Amino acid sequence: MTSPARPLVESALLAALGALFILVTFYIPVLGTFATLVSPLPIAFAVIRHGPRWGVLSSIVTLLVLLPILNPVYAVAFWVVFGTMGLALGYSVRRNFPAERTIGLMMGASIVGMAADLLATYIATGLTLRDLVEESIKAFTGAYEMSAKILGENPMLEEAIKAMTPDFVMKVAPGSFFVSALFLAWLNYEVARRILPRFGYSAGPLRPFSRWIMPVITGHLWILAYMGLYLQPAYADKLPFLAVMAQNVFLAAGMILLLDAASVLCFFLMRAGFTAGMAGVFTALAVSMAYTNPLFLWLAQIFGMIDVLFDLRKVRYPEIAGL
Repeated sequence: MTSPARPLVESALLAALGALFILVTFYIPVLGTFATLVSPLPIAFAVIRHGPRWGVLSSIVTLLVLLPILNPVYAVAFWVVFGTMGLALGYSVRRNFPAERTIGLMMGASIVGMAADLLATYIATGLTLRDLVEESIKAFTGAYEMSAKILGENPMLEEAIKAMTPDFVMKVAPGSFFVSALFLAWLNYEVARRILPRFGYSAGPLRPFSRWIMPVITGHLWILAYMGLYLQPAYADKLPFLAVMAQNVFLAAGMILLLDAASVLCFFLMRAGFTAGMAGVFTALAVSMAYTNPLFLWLAQIFGMIDVLFDLRKVRYPEIAGL
């Protein structure tokens, strides 16, 4: 019989471990990069072993440990980021959710964490998101000017920096946050998936990259956003928020469709006889070309949209692949 005190003791130890990871993240830059990837795990283990209630209590204890050591604003910000992701991961593993659903929940938690970080920065320093954007652009511009003096000018990079105005960055910030949250959730999940089996737990792998397919709604949103951008001159003055929404939806959906197009390319390269490694190399080169050529990027997004809507590889319904 399990001792009634066991959940309490284990949750307290996991809370202390979670606080240690966060402190390493904050104070030790190099190790902090790796600590960031495992910081959600202590809370996740508390949820997996003893349920969501103990996970929440463990995360609260983690915050109480951090408050005397870190600035309260930063302590709360770190707690929200890693606590929410840990709860989402632990709950998903406990309920045996598929990898795609788990990453979706972790992505939502990551977005909450990013919002908490921005709020903490504003409370601690008074800097708004626009202030941070302006400072970042100044830093990029200064770094480019120094690099140009040493290595020579790069016309393509110079044009990109000129186009990076505060107004433009603010307009696309929500879509950028969405894509960043998706990447962070995927990265943390892949790390957790390799650590969990060492403790007797498991999280299912994602499908092979060549079999990835994005939700159908992504294609619909991309089409609607593209139409919104095309018709923007007709309504931008009266409905400016709608224009901003169209830009962000187009950016986020476009990046997801580019990923889908890369998966399709990898699939057909492997089907043509390329090894997985060579297919991955050619796919990476194609994605790099898309980022440097707007026309190629647009065509890749259209190709991804077609696959999302019509399932060219019959990934969703493999039983009809032979028809």
